[in-house]
Amino acid sequence: MKDGRRWAEPSPEEPEPACTATCSVYAEFGAHRGPCRTHGTPVQSILDAYAYRTLVWEIYVERVVKPRDGSAPDEVRISSAIGQARRIVTALEELTQSGPFLLGNQLTLADCHAASMMHLFQQAEEGALLLKNAPGLSRWLEMFRSRASFVKTAPTAGD
Repeated sequence: MKDGRRWAEPSPEEPEPACTATCSVYAEFGAHRGPCRTHGTPVQSILDAYAYRTLVWEIYVERVVKPRDGSAPDEVRISSAIGQARRIVTALEELTQSGPFLLGNQLTLADCHAASMMHLFQQAEEGALLLKNAPGLSRWLEMFRSRASFVKTAPTAGD
């Protein structure tokens, strides 16, 4: 926690990321950049700084990928990640706005970035349980999974 906030905000002194290529790719799919100075939202910052490592590597890979590939999951690593995963899901739920997308009525980079992480996370039993307590995030994920672009590119069990 920094200055009483749960998630650190980027400093005005930090340089803008070199994201022109990324933004142009997302723009091709109709994603709006959103209101913040980097990739649109505090959602993006949470995803980059906390969610990917915790939800994908520490939970999904351990619970789903390793057993599928014949290895034992690291139960200590999974257990250690649950508290952080709960905080991430709670924060994303609090930031989710009404409308079909995370931030309301317009597709943003945050939606595109979060979709694959949440899709993988929910495949782990721990992820499915945590997301049941986040109705807005769960509603958004189910809607996003029905998009033709997601169906066409979604990770499958063999990936």
